Amino acid sequence: MLPYSETFVAAQGNHLPRWQAVYAGATEDRSGIELLDRAPTCILNQVLPRWRAPLAAWAFKRFGTIPIAWLSRLRDYQPSLVHVHFGPDALFMGLPLSKALGVPLVVTFHGFDITINAPESRYQRERPKLFHQAKRVIAVSDFIAAKLIEQGCPEGKIVRHYIGIDLKKFTPLEGPNERKDIVFVGRLTEKKGCRYLIEAIIRLGGQGERHHLHIIGDGALRESLQQLAQPIADQVTFHGRQSPDFVRARVGAAAVFCAPSVSSRSGDSEGLGMMNLEAMAMGTPVVSTFHTAIPEAVIHEKTGILVPEADSVALAIALNRCLQDPRLARTLGENGIAHVRQTFDLRKQCESLEAIYDLAAR
Repeated sequence: MLPYSETFVAAQGNHLPRWQAVYAGATEDRSGIELLDRAPTCILNQVLPRWRAPLAAWAFKRFGTIPIAWLSRLRDYQPSLVHVHFGPDALFMGLPLSKALGVPLVVTFHGFDITINAPESRYQRERPKLFHQAKRVIAVSDFIAAKLIEQGCPEGKIVRHYIGIDLKKFTPLEGPNERKDIVFVGRLTEKKGCRYLIEAIIRLGGQGERHHLHIIGDGALRESLQQLAQPIADQVTFHGRQSPDFVRARVGAAAVFCAPSVSSRSGDSEGLGMMNLEAMAMGTPVVSTFHTAIPEAVIHEKTGILVPEADSVALAIALNRCLQDPRLARTLGENGIAHVRQTFDLRKQCESLEAIYDLAAR
């Protein structure tokens, strides 16, 4: 609690109008802890003595074993329910914790936790127990809701709920903004499709079009992507993992935000694509893919341009359209702002989340 990659957890909990979120976790992740904005936290390894904390945190994450001292501290908050993001965390930690506290469990599924096909894994074998015992199962998109039903989750427990975007934080940059460059933000993993974006930039370069690409994020594929980008090394900057403020500044000033997501060989897929929404809220044109629930967020030819997965040729064409047609780029940006404000306003979505909590806690 709390990685930068899970900023939506803090955004959601910090904007509940009636309920109070207490952030609980096995260990502290300093990379995103400031996002909790002085909200109450109850971290296992901060409650126990230093000599005991690492083993206790491991036992909780692996076996759901809950130290009495930590459980007592959580009970002091008199919780009404436990809300866990991601299926594996809900199964292995959320279920034991909700039982020990005697409160209902609400779990949000985001993507990989229902799309990966790994029948030999303990998580997939035991996931039906989570479907059975959770009080409410939240899907971040219609696509994820359909996947949950397909995998055996009772339809009556499923609620489709978009997390939402903080429209006070993600707004068009003030003052003159001469948009330039292409920006990618995400973990450097197979499903993010960054290789196809680099291939598209190389292709555009071969046609005499030179555009700079900023890649923000880190991951296992960074070295191979850097090697792929060698022919255009002067046009690509790998920034690594950066702060949310850095990301907002880059995305807000970009000519195009590109998220060419694909389904990985393991089945790992996006649930909705939150960065697309954040870019749209800032008025930045989006180029993405016809991948899982992304068309629920990005309306093709209205708020962005979508192309088939793993198609660097189509990606190059879409990028060039946005870069060479200022009127199209401006229209996509303006439509994107309106669409996010209408459908993905974090404050409105948190009101509807509390309605889910109200029903679950009865």
